[in-house]
Amino acid sequence: MNTETTFVGQELLTFVKENGRWYIDLPSFIASGEGIKDDLIMVAGADTLCDELSNGKNRLTIMISTTPFKGSDFSIQRIFNKREVGCDYRAFYKGHYVFPIWLGPALHYVMGTYPPTVYFSKYSSKQK
Repeated sequence: MNTETTFVGQELLTFVKENGRWYIDLPSFIASGEGIKDDLIMVAGADTLCDELSNGKNRLTIMISTTPFKGSDFSIQRIFNKREVGCDYRAFYKGHYVFPIWLGPALHYVMGTYPPTVYFSKYSSKQK
């Protein structure tokens, strides 16, 4: 993947819960050699967010963007950090702080960077 790519527009991301753990469904990440399945696990707040949004289901799809869009009640804002892998964020719902969250290399793979802010909403096929 070209790490200089600028993310434009919106992207649908799907998450699947397997054996009590959430993973982003991103086979191209593994196929490209960017990482392994364990790099796609949601931990450190991301798993909690998936649990909250999934309503007890084992599959969740969200729409993400670096710009606000209709229905994007959720956002994450990057916290300056010096981690070698991943990035720390603060999660917000309708502008109110919810909890800290860490996102791994899959976000960088999808967006080409760790953006300062990412807006998202739960996606339903009815939104097409």
